Amino acid sequence: MPPQRAAPIYPSEMAQRNRQETEAAARRLKYLMEEYSYRQDVAWWPEHPEPDPCGRAELFFYRPGQLMVRRSELDVVVRVLDHLGVKVCGPRPDGGEGPPVRLLVASRDPIPVLLRRLRCYGLEADVVGPNHVFWPSNNLGGTPWLSGGGGSLPAEQLSLPPLAVPPARGNGVTAVVFDSGLLPDWDDQTTGWHWLTDVHPTRPSDVEGQGGDEDGPELDIYDSHATFVTGVLKRTAPGVKVLVRNVLNELGAVDDHDLCDAIRLTLQAHPAQLVNLSLGGTTINDTPPLGLADLVSIEFPDVVFVAAAGNNGPGGARFWPAALPRVVGVGALTDATPPARAGFSNVVSADVWAVGQDVVNAFGRGWLVHADGKKEYTTGLAAWSGTSFAAPLVTGVLCEYVQGTATPSGPGALAWLQQRGLTTSSMLVISA
Repeated sequence: MPPQRAAPIYPSEMAQRNRQETEAAARRLKYLMEEYSYRQDVAWWPEHPEPDPCGRAELFFYRPGQLMVRRSELDVVVRVLDHLGVKVCGPRPDGGEGPPVRLLVASRDPIPVLLRRLRCYGLEADVVGPNHVFWPSNNLGGTPWLSGGGGSLPAEQLSLPPLAVPPARGNGVTAVVFDSGLLPDWDDQTTGWHWLTDVHPTRPSDVEGQGGDEDGPELDIYDSHATFVTGVLKRTAPGVKVLVRNVLNELGAVDDHDLCDAIRLTLQAHPAQLVNLSLGGTTINDTPPLGLADLVSIEFPDVVFVAAAGNNGPGGARFWPAALPRVVGVGALTDATPPARAGFSNVVSADVWAVGQDVVNAFGRGWLVHADGKKEYTTGLAAWSGTSFAAPLVTGVLCEYVQGTATPSGPGALAWLQQRGLTTSSMLVISA
């Protein structure tokens, strides 16, 4: 029997759907702009984005007045900046060998315009770029404040679906989740989150409300993100030891420089085999972020990095760090038979695919403030969608790879997944 085809969508229906999505995107974008109108630490390009009914406009976010510079080329960059009349502010980093450095500058031009001028002097993207800002989501359709896919809020649930996995998976393995902070009661067994065992913050401020940015009494969308991601990882690999490092501020942002610093310091103090990054972003001219590119390939080649492929849709630009060659990028599937791509998932940044739509796990109790008002959560569970939640499933499965090899690496992990996974419709599908 030939496969059934989906019913065609008529132009009038498509126009109405596009109009509704565009209006929702504009509303969320306005909410984002209002949230950041009083802050001077984040800028976006283009400066005046407009929702496009024929496709999502690609934004990238960056720190104003900051450049990421390859350390060995620092003297050259500073000389060109001086020639352009751009002043270097604060203490200047040392040159020579080592990871890229952050350079503070006083420029009349926005950083993207200044970089165009630097390109005229042969200073390309592998030498100098923005200090990009990353989020758990980064696109105009979902906008960063709403970290799930599909433009919808998490739906409260009463119970977890059954899941059968090897109970010894993860024994002897350490994974680090760089994300938001854990919910304050993550380890309170009376909450019902019995699977969140052997989960540890690396510092007091890795728990929401225990330091860092001021945290109000109501939930924001990021308060539950790390606990949810960690819950997916622990349900997939019950034996793994999970360390959680809070790198996101209260509005869900972290930049290339600070994220690399946090990863570097954490892995030096707490050696681990796996890193989960359910965050990322698009970049200037679709080029790799300088800091993360060097950190993954040069500083920690024996650590397996797994990252969300992004929620900017099948036509979206590359989402970094998932798009880096040594990172396992994970796209999101619907829970269907046969597997199907989730409509919000990025495609070009995905090496493998896992279920990332309507995933159920731990979610905070209380009132969640969002662009359209408030919503109360009482059960401690929610169904959430996004590549953020497909990534930790793959991280959990890769615990078996780490248990079976003395020399883990990103390329080795991907080769192992290719042997283990099911290839269908040109997708490498990984299940728990």
